[in-house]
Amino acid sequence: MIVPAARLLWLVAAMGLPLAVMAAVSPGSRQAVLLAAGCAAAVAAADAWIARNGLRGIRARLVEPVRFLKDRPARLRLEIAGIGAGPARLGIAWPEGLSAGSDVLTVTAPESPFVVEWPFTPERRGKHTIGAVHVERLSRWGFWEVRGPAGGGIEIHAMPSLGTAGDVLSFRRLTVGQRAVRQVGKGREFEKLREYLPGDGFDEIHWKASARRARPVTKVFQVERTREVFVVLDGSRLTGRMAGSDTRLERYTSAALVMAAAAARHGDKFGLVTFQDRVVDFVPAGQGAIHMAACRRALARIAVKSTPADFQEIATELRLRLRGRALVLFLTDLDDPAASEAFAPAAKFLSARHLVAAATIRPDGAKALFSDAPETVDEVYEQLSGHMAWRALKELEISLRRQGVRFGMFERETLGAQVAGLYADIKSRQLL
Repeated sequence: MIVPAARLLWLVAAMGLPLAVMAAVSPGSRQAVLLAAGCAAAVAAADAWIARNGLRGIRARLVEPVRFLKDRPARLRLEIAGIGAGPARLGIAWPEGLSAGSDVLTVTAPESPFVVEWPFTPERRGKHTIGAVHVERLSRWGFWEVRGPAGGGIEIHAMPSLGTAGDVLSFRRLTVGQRAVRQVGKGREFEKLREYLPGDGFDEIHWKASARRARPVTKVFQVERTREVFVVLDGSRLTGRMAGSDTRLERYTSAALVMAAAAARHGDKFGLVTFQDRVVDFVPAGQGAIHMAACRRALARIAVKSTPADFQEIATELRLRLRGRALVLFLTDLDDPAASEAFAPAAKFLSARHLVAAATIRPDGAKALFSDAPETVDEVYEQLSGHMAWRALKELEISLRRQGVRFGMFERETLGAQVAGLYADIKSRQLL
């Protein structure tokens, strides 16, 4: 595309009015006026003809990395080749979910390929595609601006981040320093055999070893060191509701990252399952940077689907895939009566082999009656409504506890920290 530049517009304004006045005042000068106008038009046309292929050979491509963290300032590094010397302008139509301070960037290009850094911020998880990078250059004599695409189809992956200040604080606590935690119990993992000592229980005696050695031998146990921890992340319709400035799914995604950090901190293997009405991604339990990158990619792919969660199918899938005993933590919304009614039998089915826990975000206003002193009659009715929601979740907690399922109703701003605390409590009590 070729459009008039500012120089051409100023030239027309500077020559057009004087020539028109001259032709009107002095009829004999019309031929000279037409000749001057024709010469200017010929120069402009020649400049446009020369510039018609001015963008040929210009290419823009993305330089690594292509993965960025959500809500973290980043820089898009583009390599521009074939643009030649002289100033140029680059333009990007940023897709929804990517925010940049400016859509246009002015550069002074050298002869060789060069790299530009474009600041932007990913505001939504997932894959984003930039349709094209547009380039604008002046023609040789500066009368025209030549515009056109120089590359497109650039994919940017926005990976989930810890998000809220409470989640970041919990992440720092998990990764910096150590804290002594009292272990309840003697452990369940066999360590060694030793000679019997007064006070050892009869249930701790290894009878076969005692018979072979002709003297009592006691089994020694240690606290379990490596276990499998699975986070089951819900992406059904209920998680699309807002919880403050983000959706509930975004809060659960951040909490899943905190759980991954907590599992690594405790030496456990971390696995991830994302589901909607069926399993979307299943990442087996593992450790290490490569495994963590796979979990981040799975968290980046999950999105809200306008279907209810099928907990029975998810429980059946997990029962088939998880061989050994593991901690299965559901991050899901159970404040809906239909969802809680469907979750209870599925959790009971899973708890026969695994330790099942569930965490949900406390709904706004769901608290015990008169937790805050009401000032008006309307506030009394609002607190009554919140009390009913709070009471329903408490009854669900009691019902799940009878089945051996742990349940937590947590605040949205500190969800990651509280979920990590639930996991730490399970570890300290050796329930897994």
